[in-house]
Amino acid sequence: MKKIQFIAVCVVFSTFSIKAQTNLVMNGSFEDIGKKKPKELGQIEVTHNWKSPTLAKADLYMTGNKNPDISIPANTLGEESPASGQLYAGIRAFSYKSKDPRSYLQARLSTPLEAGKKYCIKFSASLSDLSKYAINNLGAYLSSDPVSAENTDILKFKAQVIKKENPAIDKLAMWEDICAVFKASGGEEYITIGNFSEDAQTLQTKVKRPVGFNKPQIAQAYYYIDDVSVYSLEEVGTCLCGKLIGLEKAETIERNFQSDTSKKAMQDELEREKREKAAAAAALANKNASALILDFDVNKFAMPAGAEFDIDPIVEDMKKKENASVKIEVISHIDKSEPEPLSDKRASVVQKYIQSKGIAKERIIIKSMKAAQPIDTGTSDEAKQKNARVELKLIK
Repeated sequence: MKKIQFIAVCVVFSTFSIKAQTNLVMNGSFEDIGKKKPKELGQIEVTHNWKSPTLAKADLYMTGNKNPDISIPANTLGEESPASGQLYAGIRAFSYKSKDPRSYLQARLSTPLEAGKKYCIKFSASLSDLSKYAINNLGAYLSSDPVSAENTDILKFKAQVIKKENPAIDKLAMWEDICAVFKASGGEEYITIGNFSEDAQTLQTKVKRPVGFNKPQIAQAYYYIDDVSVYSLEEVGTCLCGKLIGLEKAETIERNFQSDTSKKAMQDELEREKREKAAAAAALANKNASALILDFDVNKFAMPAGAEFDIDPIVEDMKKKENASVKIEVISHIDKSEPEPLSDKRASVVQKYIQSKGIAKERIIIKSMKAAQPIDTGTSDEAKQKNARVELKLIK
């Protein structure tokens, strides 16, 4: 289980190595655009190997684009940094009473899938800030031939890849992984991403507009999409589905505990961890701890798994009337081996999450330290992991 860490605590991190892996999705992160640049919404085909299979075109967003509608991080539908690189795509997965057509993404694989072989299929999705709805059924469909329609109708196929338990994808402040292990029939050569279910079969939940956004919400569920991948399970060894919320690990623990006594032990452990987190929040609020540390994966800026459970108690404390003047510092760091923009991106994703929980942007102080304040000056994987972090400090 995830542990809360403080600056004074020395923690040993486990690391692992993997052999070279081949993503069968060519241009899975939408980075390959050659000399072209998207100029307006609906131009997904500017990026290599991607297209929309219907007349409703998907969108392509680019860091620093001159058109504010398709720029990154801020654009016409919200604010989001890429899961990796400088670009990401966007699709409309639902609109109220089907007022606006859905859009889809489609790409060709570098080689057809082999019959009987298992693959890890995965993509990252983030609900746009101004979406009024979040939906389930967002998934991927693998096919031998490209699917297409000369209209804007719903593509009615059965997605082989959806998030486990098929919940509504409702995270506004972070990228959420959608993945599954897929056993190929053989010959599958195309991947299509979107919502393939009728409105009546789609869970629709309303989402509150985040603090700091003044534009009206759109009556849609619009998702940013990034990092699409298809890997042979033989190469990756395991498919980390549910990485964001840790559901896989929790369920594995549940299956291993057979007796009532063991189940009670697990419940006691969960309760103990809850108390730890609450105590950490209280300590930080009272300045008994110098900082709360969120450990990021090296070369990544997606919110760490379970980070919301650490941040939420602090946010709730800030919402109390007596703490109305309290501000929070978000201090981001990178290891010297990481690219400098990661420092800003880590700070941004944490800031955005705190705002989404009801804290005004004016109460959040951003300090991007880059590699100036390492915890460990070594070059080992353990040292790199220690330095890839964001610290939270309350300022009274």
